[in-house]
Amino acid sequence: MKSRERLLAVIKGEKPDHIPLYCWVFGFTAPKHLCWIRDGREVIHWYTMRLEHIHTLPEPWDIKQDFERVKRWLSLGLDDVLDVSVPWSVHPEVKIRDWNEPPSNEEPYSLLCREYDTPAGRLRHIIRETKENLGAGWVIQPQKVHLFEDFNIPRAVKHIVSGPDDLPKLRYLLQDPTSEQLANYKEHIVQVKRFADDKGILVQGWSAFGIDGIIWLSGVEEQLSLRYRILLFSRNS
Repeated sequence: MKSRERLLAVIKGEKPDHIPLYCWVFGFTAPKHLCWIRDGREVIHWYTMRLEHIHTLPEPWDIKQDFERVKRWLSLGLDDVLDVSVPWSVHPEVKIRDWNEPPSNEEPYSLLCREYDTPAGRLRHIIRETKENLGAGWVIQPQKVHLFEDFNIPRAVKHIVSGPDDLPKLRYLLQDPTSEQLANYKEHIVQVKRFADDKGILVQGWSAFGIDGIIWLSGVEEQLSLRYRILLFSRNS
């Protein structure tokens, strides 16, 4: 069995040739004999394209790097998966303004601020810039406020969605892909399919939405409060 067939057999409840082992990577530090050279630089840390819309990596990573990672996992007898995720766009009438605010007596950290001026009104997103050393290979906090980013959740001063009035504005930040984005995505998928078919690798679609997306936009506390209110409502109905 190739890796794709093995993983699909397990997903279907069928018997594979052996138990698959898939090691998802998030800044994995590879041993020396598994590293490769890209643009004159030794690639020591491994990532996945699943991170492309939700994290800032400390070093370059693209689909060709994914292919190199897959080949090395397969050489060890392990399994691997290629991730693809559909892009989205911001409405062309949205104006974005970024600025920083220095620490103050009330706030010990610098603040990263972003404001979206949409046709339905303004949205503001404010995050603490903590600058901690997370170790070699780990993702880093971006210098501007990204809409979806794990660093935002515990460091937020103001989540971008703080109430129902923000939802009509938010839709201008989550638009369909542009024709250019779609063309690039199709080209990307052609490369992925060619490689996946050749190596027998599973491809999975992934996107930064669902409950994860809601938490990125409005925070954990608000979601827990919302779920509690829904639970009370359902019990009292």
